[in-house]
Amino acid sequence: MDSIQTQIDTYLQKLLELQFHVSEPITHKPTKGKLRENFIHQMVSEQFPKLILKSGILCSQDWQSTQADFLWLKDSARIGNLDSYELSDCNLFMEIKSCATAAELQAIEDTGESLKAKYSGESSLRVGMFCYSTTAKEQTILKKIGFQYDKEIQGYSSYQSNLDKMKHVDFLYSLNIRDDDSTVPYFVVRDYWGSCTLYKNNPVIQYFFNIFK
Repeated sequence: MDSIQTQIDTYLQKLLELQFHVSEPITHKPTKGKLRENFIHQMVSEQFPKLILKSGILCSQDWQSTQADFLWLKDSARIGNLDSYELSDCNLFMEIKSCATAAELQAIEDTGESLKAKYSGESSLRVGMFCYSTTAKEQTILKKIGFQYDKEIQGYSSYQSNLDKMKHVDFLYSLNIRDDDSTVPYFVVRDYWGSCTLYKNNPVIQYFFNIFK
């Protein structure tokens, strides 16, 4: 039998999937996107109520980032009321996508490179993406992060740095929702030394939550 925490995490991950489906009939895309972003903010906030979670842009002198759907700021961050924050006050920058495209995956890689080149904070800045689904297949996405699918073993090889095209992205959490209901979420996270680990033993939301500890 699964532990009570695993059962709770399974429940929370299922809630994310259900929220995606019940919000899908909303035809106004900005409204639908905002509802989904708010739901994720609320879920993380309930698990870690002391965290400062925002959306907006990050600034450093005359430079500013693209709009972020999800920011985790340091306890000492200057908040204000204009959704603009100091880059050095940020712990984590995350994009939230309903169905991530190849262009959006490249964009978060480019954003990560730009943010980390400008970042001067004492601790490291983590950059990543949460998506409900992707236009490309799972095997294609994971190959971009260094994991080659092996047909013989019907599984993925260990991380290969030479395959990794997203070295400025620290994590990717996909619910991997498909039209045929073959949903198998996965989570990839990069460690301090730059190597990635792939998690497919669900509920993988537990590994996503670990990055906020």
